[in-house]
Amino acid sequence: MGKLFSHQQGAPLSNMVTIIGPSGSGKSTIADAFGFIADCLDRGVEEACDMNNRGGFRQLVSQGSDGVIRFELYYRETDDAKPITYELSIALDENNRPYVMDERLSQRVGKTGWPQSFLNLHEGVGYAFEGTDGWQDEDGTVTGQGRKVDVKLADRRKLAVSTYGAMAQYDRIVDFMHFLRSWYLCYFTPDAARQMQFAAPQEHLNTTGSNLNNVAQYMYRDNPKAFAQILKEIQTKLPGIEKIEPKNMENGQMVLKFLEKGFDEPFYSQHMSDGTLKLFAYYLLLHEQSPRQLVFIEEPENGLYHQYLTELAREMRSNVGNGFSKQLFVTTHSPFFVNALAPEDVWVLSKGEDGFSGIKRAADYDMDLEISERQFREGQGRDAWRALADVRDTYGLGRCDYDLLVRQVKELQDAEPFYVALMANMAALLWEALPDINWAGFYVRRGRESDLVLGPFQGKMACIRIPLSKGVCGTAAAEDRIVRVEDVHAFPGHIACDSASQSEIVLPIHQNGEVAAVLDIDSPSLARFSAEDEAGLAKMVRQLEAAIVF
Repeated sequence: MGKLFSHQQGAPLSNMVTIIGPSGSGKSTIADAFGFIADCLDRGVEEACDMNNRGGFRQLVSQGSDGVIRFELYYRETDDAKPITYELSIALDENNRPYVMDERLSQRVGKTGWPQSFLNLHEGVGYAFEGTDGWQDEDGTVTGQGRKVDVKLADRRKLAVSTYGAMAQYDRIVDFMHFLRSWYLCYFTPDAARQMQFAAPQEHLNTTGSNLNNVAQYMYRDNPKAFAQILKEIQTKLPGIEKIEPKNMENGQMVLKFLEKGFDEPFYSQHMSDGTLKLFAYYLLLHEQSPRQLVFIEEPENGLYHQYLTELAREMRSNVGNGFSKQLFVTTHSPFFVNALAPEDVWVLSKGEDGFSGIKRAADYDMDLEISERQFREGQGRDAWRALADVRDTYGLGRCDYDLLVRQVKELQDAEPFYVALMANMAALLWEALPDINWAGFYVRRGRESDLVLGPFQGKMACIRIPLSKGVCGTAAAEDRIVRVEDVHAFPGHIACDSASQSEIVLPIHQNGEVAAVLDIDSPSLARFSAEDEAGLAKMVRQLEAAIVF
């Protein structure tokens, strides 16, 4: 996955790496691979094999392999630093206990050539170089000024980087160990976050989030600007919350106090919803003053209202930036999350016939081309964006059960066929059923030659009148055809009611053979609507036409 020294043709991982795929394809396994290395660092390889229900060494080894667990990490600390490769091999010893068979840290000395080692152990015996330079190649030739030290581990179940990374003279090993220790795997649970902690400010969230109150206390005290920004972001998702602040109890414990509009008395973290606590924790994590270099979050959609996920994905992508200070891995099943990202940020897992999973970037499905939204609007790279839409369709991301929606429209008609009530409920139905949309509603004609007038809808305030032949809605009504637009900014005469809208689909609704209204749906993502969406929505419109009363 990504670029390794042994796999140079791979594209480097971006700062935002989102992994999708069917259940059982290996998303959680990738997350646990990072956790396994972290556990090896802290507890040794034997104990790591049994932790977190892994089931021991034999359960971790791929079936049909040679019985060795191998890792290769290829990373760069800064833009001008030389890439470093870390190789780790774990096997069973003569007593069938897991141990470190091989461990190596290496990097290129010059601009070309094979990497040379500055830490290299086999069966617990080898060498390490002190200082910031000094290497040895495969032939035993030493270069650089650092002193080479022959080493032997007393316990082959411990990582050498853990041992020598604690000694100041091994600068590069110390830096690598700090990189490993900066990893953060998020297994946040709201119940853990509700635990009352003693007042003791802490800079970083722990794995489960049980110190959420303490981290909020730290940021509230030491980084008030970031805390104010978090509150501002939370208020856009939860408009009723006016203020969040830590509160010290008389017994020395601390809780978070939430002040909501319309209530004189505050609510405390123990009584807040799962989604509120989880969203607050994510924003604390994203605004850490000293960010962890690698963060892994599994399925952030669990417990969150789906409409928040698009903004959360954008906030995460913006937060990691393009430098080397932070990299974020996310696994998800949510179309709301995926649709907010570019194809180069999304990786697709799929199982082959041999039972092993492969992974591929969404941007690489049709062509190797890095594109931006600007390039998309200039006509470049549309196939790559369509590839991401194909990936979403293949794995059910964004797919709706339109047959069920048609039946629900029929039930709504049976209850009340009057167009205002029927359109209002159908807009609400679409708003809840369709992922990654920011507006769904109707425009109605009040006469044969009249403009389109705003009808029932869900979403932000919209344009009240739209002339025929103007914009996407006017074009669909005037030409009596479905109009599906991948990029509204490229559509001639587009009327921008909401600047966040990127793609749109409009379907005409008929009465007595003439266009009486249109159904309009917008999305904040480019190329959101597929041919499958068009066909499904057309079925819903035909059902609507069957009994609607204007």
